[in-house]
Amino acid sequence: MTLEPGEGSEISFQTHMMEGMDGPHLFEISVTSDDAAEPVQKLYVKAFFGP
Repeated sequence: MTLEPGEGSEISFQTHMMEGMDGPHLFEISVTSDDAAEPVQKLYVKAFFGP
């Protein structure tokens, strides 16, 4: 997907935790652009899986 300056979008992702993977998790999503000063932005999602 390509966005023009000033445009926006939404992202979503699914997770699947196997048995024994309860607890806190930190997911990192890299977003690349043609911005010479900051070609990669990182988005972080904190989540907790369990009872």
